[in-house]
Amino acid sequence: GAMNTALNDQSVAPYGYMVYEGIQLGAPWINPNSVTYMAVDWEGNIDLRDVTDPLTGDERTVIPVNFSFIVRDGVNVLDVDDPDRTASRCMIGVKADGTLVICNVDGRSAPISNGLTVRQMGELMISLGCVHALHCDGGGSATFMTKREGEAENTVRSIASDGVLRPVINSIIIAKRTKG
Repeated sequence: GAMNTALNDQSVAPYGYMVYEGIQLGAPWINPNSVTYMAVDWEGNIDLRDVTDPLTGDERTVIPVNFSFIVRDGVNVLDVDDPDRTASRCMIGVKADGTLVICNVDGRSAPISNGLTVRQMGELMISLGCVHALHCDGGGSATFMTKREGEAENTVRSIASDGVLRPVINSIIIAKRTKG
């Protein structure tokens, strides 16, 4: 499956920190639009960080994320709300046991889904067991796709709230490794 973590700002430079197989490809001073990032070390441990936290050198993969923490240490840190500001939302979180949670909620597509407010994002991620969570993106660029067992192609599962899919610059992709 795959989900976007940052919108397209007409730039080809990755937002914030980006690392692939231990090689740094992006940094906040190249494209400073990222606020947070997800780091995965060589053992598969996941750490969600502020962009002000420097890389340690132990990262195998780093994915820049557009927006801020919504849950820290099990607490909803965006405890403000505007009930009229519901939208599609993309979020990633980590449970206490290190399990990664990827969540996409459609919005602006009544009667199917109105989306979530900022406060509701944190409430949802806490209800899913996350002790830390980041707000990746939302609105018209919120996209989630999977290739289910038995399917030949990836399929977009989310509903584009603008009616068309938007290009995005950063995504998280989860793939099953094949043996052999």
